[in-house]
Amino acid sequence: IEPDGTGYIATSGGWDGHVTLLKLSTDLSRVVDARGIFYHKGIEGSKVVKRGDWYYIFNALPAKLALTCSRAKNIYGPYETIEMLNDRTGGHQGAIVELPDGTWFGFVMRDCGAIGRMTYLSPIFWRDEWPVWGTPDAPGRVPAIASKPIQGKPLTQPATSDDFGAPTLGLQWQWNHNPDDTRWSLTDRPGWSAHDRDSSLS
Repeated sequence: IEPDGTGYIATSGGWDGHVTLLKLSTDLSRVVDARGIFYHKGIEGSKVVKRGDWYYIFNALPAKLALTCSRAKNIYGPYETIEMLNDRTGGHQGAIVELPDGTWFGFVMRDCGAIGRMTYLSPIFWRDEWPVWGTPDAPGRVPAIASKPIQGKPLTQPATSDDFGAPTLGLQWQWNHNPDDTRWSLTDRPGWSAHDRDSSLS
């Protein structure tokens, strides 16, 4: 969102690689303009951030499990693109955010086998107007362990088990796509999370 209140969304899909910039109405309720701004083969999941005179667009590159960053001084481009991270150095599918104290942090997902994608946080510092993940002592790498961006708050752990006694599912239960609500129930089989209507669930 620009200082004058104009909002934009960048979007792309990995099957294509074209990044489209959507300009929003003044109340941010609808798209009033859409135009392609650059192409990078295979990227998806655009996130646009402004810092100073620069616009940064972060994209995942699924074929390489990598994160790219593109930058330009005009939101419509031209953009230059570099690869910032991959699953060996930290992950993919992420972006950066400025904290109230002016420091920057990055968030990124990393594939962790059967656990799925885990979210990692990383300090960000700046070099030549590019964001650099990690610290000056270990640049270009998301640390395995890092201090929380905001200190002084209690540590909260998500629930790891459930007796299914509540009327709704706990936050530890999730689907990686939109669920088919006809295939699960908390009431059909007390003490179970799912019911076996067609022998395909257990």
